[in-house]
Amino acid sequence: MRILAVLIPATFAAACSSDPVTPAAMSTTLTMATQIAAGSETHKCQFFRIPEGKHFITSSSHTYTPGSHHLIVFSTDLTAIPAGMDQLADCYEGSGNFMSHVRGIVYGAQVPEGAQTMPSGVGLEVGSGAVVLMQTHYLNATPAALDAHAEVKLTLSDETTVTQKAGVLFFYDPFIHVPANEKGARAQMRCLVKNDITLISAVSHYHKRGYDYAAYLDPATDSLSVTPFYTSKDWDHPESLTSPMKITGGNRIRFNCGYDNSTGTKAYYQGQSAENDEMCMFSGVYYPAMTEADNLCMVGPDQFGTGTATCGDTLKCFQACPAGSAPGDIGADTLAAVDPCWQSCFVASCGAASGKLLALNACTQAKCKTECADSASSTCTSCAATNCLTEGAACLSDTCT
Repeated sequence: MRILAVLIPATFAAACSSDPVTPAAMSTTLTMATQIAAGSETHKCQFFRIPEGKHFITSSSHTYTPGSHHLIVFSTDLTAIPAGMDQLADCYEGSGNFMSHVRGIVYGAQVPEGAQTMPSGVGLEVGSGAVVLMQTHYLNATPAALDAHAEVKLTLSDETTVTQKAGVLFFYDPFIHVPANEKGARAQMRCLVKNDITLISAVSHYHKRGYDYAAYLDPATDSLSVTPFYTSKDWDHPESLTSPMKITGGNRIRFNCGYDNSTGTKAYYQGQSAENDEMCMFSGVYYPAMTEADNLCMVGPDQFGTGTATCGDTLKCFQACPAGSAPGDIGADTLAAVDPCWQSCFVASCGAASGKLLALNACTQAKCKTECADSASSTCTSCAATNCLTEGAACLSDTCT
């Protein structure tokens, strides 16, 4: 299911309306409003249904109350809204919470007002009656409550006006380590662009310690570009891509974030809170659409490390992490919750090591999950040596070149 997403920070209680425009087009407006308590941070969610019929988003616009951090409208695995979940609630509370249904993202914004119109003949497909999830992330650092309001208007056209489907890249780095009393720590990730595409828009996303962001287009696995095609210096109001950009299939988008924690007394890791965690993401609208796996960088992500440790040295680092803390499916269609110890080890590795590390981790998760509940155990080592010999040999021979 491919739907829409809107990065708009505010928290809300919502309304959805549809107004016919022409036989081939209609508009739908999502509106949410709530009050944010003084000094609080919230992630609020609510499910909505897109009107019946096969639709394509051809343009969109939004407004929201200044001071919010982001809003996202996700695609989900649902065909009907679960009882009670058409009302505003915390995104992460309870089993089967809102975020457990997330399967993709489509549209985003981090400024109070904005609009985007697709090129002629291009549209972002949404399923008939599809269920989408709107999430708002709000950080109210003021001493007074804040009345928050956000509105997103989508123009939906039918297939008679669309000749090419658009897609949305949503690349999320699960490995971040920002040490205390340090400036210059970096997080990095690289994702394959499988087909020829035209990138319409691009935007960075990181949290309040972020001060430097750059995205590069690497022409091959063993080649790193030195000139960024996109940069941003403001975590709260990121720059936009200046003009559409053609990307040849086989190239790779590599992005990294720099952090300033020089006055901080604790380390920060990847997570959802703008106050207590950090992020490093790349998102952009493009056409023609690739697969959901391509959009989410589920196939062969690499270049996570920003340090100098080889793959073998990083394995030793992992073995010192708590038993049972090994990550599962990195790059799956839900945001990965990774133990801080594993995040630190990945970030300390060299860029060339991460692809080998992920291949070995995927093999042990698939063939030795029970034996490797404790990654330092002899049963894990024995199982991996038997079932993941190729991946293990590639890791141990790594020299970071």
